This record gives sequence, structure tokens and C-alpha cells, in this order.
Amino acid sequence: MQSSATPSKARGVNYKPVEDKVLCEAWLSVSCNPINGIYQSGDDFYNKVKEAFDTELARLKSTVAERPVPSLNSRFQTISQAVSKFVACHEKDLRVCQSGRSPSDQERDAVALYESIPKNGSFKFLQCWHILRDSEKWGAWRTSNEKRQGSKRSASVRDRNSSSNASLNSSERSPPAETLRVQGESEEPRQGVTRAKLDRANQALYARQVKAAERAAENAEKHIKVAQEQLDLTLFTAQAAPNDPLAAEYLMLKKQAVLKRLRLEALSEPSGSSISLAAPMNTARTSFRTSTSRTMQMNGQAKTELGKLAVIAFDEAMIPLQNQHNPTRQYVANKPHKWGTKLFMTCCAQTSYCLRIEVYCGKAQHRHEIGNVPESVQSVDHNTGPAAVMRNLDAVLPPPSDGVYHLIVTDRFYTSFQLAYHLLQRQVYCVGTTQGDKQGFCNAIGEKNRDRPRSIPHGTTRMAVAKNCPSMTSLVWWDRRPVQLLGTGGSRRMESCFRWRPGGVHAEVPCPSIMRDYHRWMGGVDVHDQLRLQRYSLQQQTKCKKYYKAVFLGLVDIAIVNAYVVFRDVQKQREAKPQTHAEFLMHLQAQMLEVTEEDFGQRQPQVDTTVAIRTLPDEHVPRQNPDFQIVNGQRKRRQRQCKVCSNRKRCVGERRATKFFCPGCSPSDKARTYLCNKVWPHYKKNTLTCHQIWHLQWNNGKDRPKPRCGRDTQNREAGTGGKRKRRRVDSGVEAEDTAADNEDTSDATEHGSNGRASVVETQCPTVEDVRVENDAGQ
Repeated sequence: MQSSATPSKARGVNYKPVEDKVLCEAWLSVSCNPINGIYQSGDDFYNKVKEAFDTELARLKSTVAERPVPSLNSRFQTISQAVSKFVACHEKDLRVCQSGRSPSDQERDAVALYESIPKNGSFKFLQCWHILRDSEKWGAWRTSNEKRQGSKRSASVRDRNSSSNASLNSSERSPPAETLRVQGESEEPRQGVTRAKLDRANQALYARQVKAAERAAENAEKHIKVAQEQLDLTLFTAQAAPNDPLAAEYLMLKKQAVLKRLRLEALSEPSGSSISLAAPMNTARTSFRTSTSRTMQMNGQAKTELGKLAVIAFDEAMIPLQNQHNPTRQYVANKPHKWGTKLFMTCCAQTSYCLRIEVYCGKAQHRHEIGNVPESVQSVDHNTGPAAVMRNLDAVLPPPSDGVYHLIVTDRFYTSFQLAYHLLQRQVYCVGTTQGDKQGFCNAIGEKNRDRPRSIPHGTTRMAVAKNCPSMTSLVWWDRRPVQLLGTGGSRRMESCFRWRPGGVHAEVPCPSIMRDYHRWMGGVDVHDQLRLQRYSLQQQTKCKKYYKAVFLGLVDIAIVNAYVVFRDVQKQREAKPQTHAEFLMHLQAQMLEVTEEDFGQRQPQVDTTVAIRTLPDEHVPRQNPDFQIVNGQRKRRQRQCKVCSNRKRCVGERRATKFFCPGCSPSDKARTYLCNKVWPHYKKNTLTCHQIWHLQWNNGKDRPKPRCGRDTQNREAGTGGKRKRRRVDSGVEAEDTAADNEDTSDATEHGSNGRASVVETQCPTVEDVRVENDAGQ
């Protein structure tokens, strides 16, 4: 009778060193596959390893035995375990830090350390270590394998401990089943690796399905919106039958309902909601093209219709720059960056969005601009701060309307009683700190800047109300020092605030409501500066030799912070997770990298269609000056100052000469009216030459505006040559008149090839010449 026992498998042929090397290379080539890698089942992975193994051996023409997949798997496990132990020995040898050893000496010492352990034996996989030691894939696989082996060993130890405890207590009464469970294990059975992978795959599939459903809902909403717009357009283009009054009335009511719905949607839409960083780059760029002034005008109109209060914070800001060539460089002592370009910044007190900026160019420029601005922006207080407040508020706020008031918060540099009266007439309340010695502040409650005495309790408040203006309040509130405040339209009700006292006590202190309003809204500009300068400032991280480049980068920082404020507000309206400042900048940079050359198209200048350009009569056609002069040996036409350029100049001494004049507007052949035949930016988006402005907009000079600086232009005969008579200048008025005379009669400076100027001397006109009246120009 034959035995039914299964014969044992014969042991295979030992692996050669070349096979070990090829096996390691094949394992790395399969694991580094960017599509599959090591994240696949064991059978599929080692089948691909076997294919790569056989292909490489065939290329090397090595005669070895056929190796099945289980044999390759077992052999690589053996190699990996030995190499892992050798890696530990090599790292331990490197920590010795013995000088004078070469890498070969370190390997030899590591092999000796490995073989000194009795269980290891001799190390035969040195070439495999050279292949695997720099592979990140093998390192990650080795770490995960060690963790898996460690968890199995700990589980076996727990099982042995539990079985030994059960055998020791077998003579006693058996405890309940719950006490036999190892401490720290869950009551539910352990989940297998395959089941865990399946659960993760199901969760990922569910998440993708949810996102797909959300995208489908968004697309459906967009389609519904487009269909609604098409329906509205069809409704507005439809016409009722002329003999059907009911249909006409029905169409009219439907159109009114649609207009009402569109107005409500426009008012309920948040400011800047069209800007979305999740949209494609072209959409984002189109949204950012809207000018700030137009956007704020629309926002102001929306707030006016809703009857809400617009709260504005006004303060100065700095573009840090210590370049001595910067003509707008100022020094502000109480700023972190004391040197730089000073800006008058108008911000929303709620969101810190910058509505408008104005560059401060110095006191001289400020004096020249006083009186040369429209009446709506002229301030009764000609100081720099209050005048800047009026100019910027007129550009930001909408026209006054009944029952709608706004609030502006300033500090002591801008607060004044004249400005408060002026703003109150424009339906704008103001709240701001002030100094006790300013004109108009009540002397009975004024305090010096000193520490609070012990006799005065913390939070003591003294108020004074103006008799001629009951809504104006002056108060002094004692904190650590006296805080003097001026406000119009604020509440005088006493509330409370919290202050820290010595000893870490958080005490409640009485405080007027108007003071709380100041502390609540004054930080609009400061928050904008913190976002702009503290961490991610483009201007601070870029060093420029040219001052204007640094100023430009500072303006770019302001625009980026405004974009972040708008984006954060939109995300809040959508109830989405808000992004940090760094995440927003990373998203913005990613969109900028998507910009291509086709996105930059040449922008055509806009033609001003508000002025009809008509053909001028023959007597008003510009002609060239018939007079000539010799400049550096060359005969050139004489140039005179343009009347329009002289009227629109911003400072005394600014000159622009031309050789063209208008014979129809000239009182005589010698007293000519010179006008440029070029386009200059005298007005915003101007496309007319000075000659066209003089005739079309100014009605042949009769309706010319008041000059921005200096006195009005005059038509008189030019100088006939000769030396200029000296005149004693006794006052600043005579100096200004002298400068104006020089501009009216002086010739333009023309440079020759050698860079020198030809100066033509003219005689000062007589008194009779100055009194000549120009009927055509007046």
C-alpha cells in the first residue's frame, strides 16, 4: 500500500551576487513607477519585479536558474532585513566621528560591527546596500515594514501574557470575559488592512460624488440665471398690440417688477463680489479693471438708498523710503517707518479697505493749491490736515441727500472746530481727538498732558456742549492721561469699558459712548498698514535704486491689501472658510503665473466725445510765428508761452512754449495769442490741443477759468530786445508779479547741439503796454 504523504519541495539553487544586484535594481525600477509605485497588491507588484528581473538578466546574458515569484519575494525580504541592520550599524559607526577615516574605512568598520553580533553572521549584501541606501522609496517601505513587524510582535506578547495569566488563575474562579481582555484594546474586533483600504476608497468616492453634485448644482444655477436674463431681455424687447391696452399694461407691470427685482439684487450684492480668486484668470482680471473711484461711488449710492451710515477712517500712512532723491520724502516721528512718502489715506473703518490715497508733496505745494480747487472741496480751515480731509471726502462720498449722514473718524492732526462745522453742513459727522489749546475748545474742561492724579478717579468725564451747535460735544476723559475729544452727532450716554490695573486686575471703568465709537472705528487705516507692511510687503522685500520704483511697489502693496480685504469679505458673505493672508497671496501668484502674452493687449486711448470738435473759421486757424532768431548759429522760429498752459500750470515757473498763435484772437500783429498745437493732460482724459481748448471749451478765451496759481494771462506786445531794467523787489506780491511778467514776455530756451542755451534779452514793458486791454481774450 502506497503512502499518501506529499513529497517535500526541494531547496532551490543559491542566489548569486549578480542576481541580488539585479533583484534590487528591478525592485527600485518598479517601485519608482510614477503611476503605480509600491501602492499595489503584492502579487501584481512582484510579477512586475520578476519581468524586470528576467529582462535584465537576459540583457546581461547571465545563465542562472529560473526564479519563481515567491522566491524573489522571500529573497528580497532577506536582503532588506540584512541591509536594514547594516544601515543601523553604519549610522552607529558614523556617530563615532573619528577623524582621518575614508568612506571605505567607515564601511569596513560597519561590516565588522555587523558581524560582531552573533545572530547576524557575515554580511554578503554590500553591493545591495550601495543600491538601496539612497532610495527614498525603499526607506519609506522599510519604515512601514518595521512598524508592521513591531505591531505584530507587541500583539504576540500581549497574547502570551494573557494566556499565562489565564493559566496561573486556572485554579481560581474564572473572571468575567471583560477582565480577560488586554487593557487598551477596543471591544470591537480589529479591522483588517484590506477592509480599511476599502473603507478609505469608499470615503474618497463619496467625497468626489459630493463635489460633483455641488458642481452640478452650481452649473444648474448658472443656467437658470442665464435663462432668466434671456427671459427678461425678451420681455423688455416685446411690444404689445396697439389696440390692446390690457396687454400694454401687463407688459408695463412686468417690466416694473423686473426692474424692482434687479435693483434689490444690485443693492444686496456685497462690495466687490464679482472678484473671485476661484474663477479663471481672465474673469479675475476683468473684475479688477473697475476703477476705485467708480466702485466707491456705486457703493456710496447703494448705502444712500439703503439709509445706512458709512463710517470712514482718515489718517496718514507711509511708504517707507529713505532715498534722499525722493522729492516727496517726509519725516513722521510717531510712525514705525519715520522716513518715506506720506499719504493721506481714506479707509473704510469696518473693513480697512482703502478708498482713496493722496500723496503729500510738502507745504509749498499745499499753499499753491489753496483756492485753486472747486468750491465743494474748499475747506474753511486752510491747514494741511483739514484741507486734505475735505478734498478726499468730496471724491469718496456721494452727493448729500436728505436723511443720510456719514461719520468720519480722525486724530488730533486733522480734527478742528472749523472742519467740524463745515462737515456738519455736508451731513457728515466727525469724531476725533484734539488738543486742549486749539481754538474753539472749551477752556473750562481743558487739561494739560499729564498723568492722572490719585484724586481723580479712573474714568472721570467732563463734557461741554456748544451753544451755537447743540450737536457738537467737547469732552475730557481720564484714562492714564487725559483724552480730549471733539465729536458731532455722537451719543453722550455713559457706558463702560475694561482696563488693566496694577496687579493684573481687569477692572470696569465708566466711559462715554462717543469715546467707544472713536476706539472702535479709528483703527481702519492702522489695520491696513499692518497688513501692508508687517509680513508680506513687496516694497519692503525689493531694493530699488530709483525712488519712484519703490513708491510704485508701495502702491502695488496697497492694491494687494485691498484685493485681500474684498476677497475676505466675499468669502464671509458666501459662508466659506476664510483664507489667511499667505494663502491669498499664494493663490494670487498662481493666477499671475497663468497670464500669457495674449492677455496683454495694447490699450487704445479713449476719445472725449463730450466736446463736439467743429471746424474753426479761417481767422482762427493756427499759424507759425513769423519772427526768427539765431540759436547756436542756426535760424529758428521764436517761441512764446502758451496761454492755456500758463492758465493750467500748478506752480510759478512752470513753462511750456510754442511757435503757433491764433491770428483771430490776437489784438494786434505784435500782441499775439500763442496756443500749443499739441495735446497736454490739462484735464482728465483730455484729447484736445491747447488751441482747441481755447476756442471750443473756453469760447475763444472768454470763458477761461481762474488760473491755478499766479495771476491771469495778458495779451501784450513782446519785448523788442535790449537790456532788462532792474527793479527793486520789496514784497512777495511784487516778486510774484515779476515772475508772471517774465513768463508772459520771455522766450523759450532752445538747446543747440553743444548743449548750451541761447538767452535773448528783452526790455521790460512799460506801464502803458501792461494796461493794454485784449477784447478778444477777456
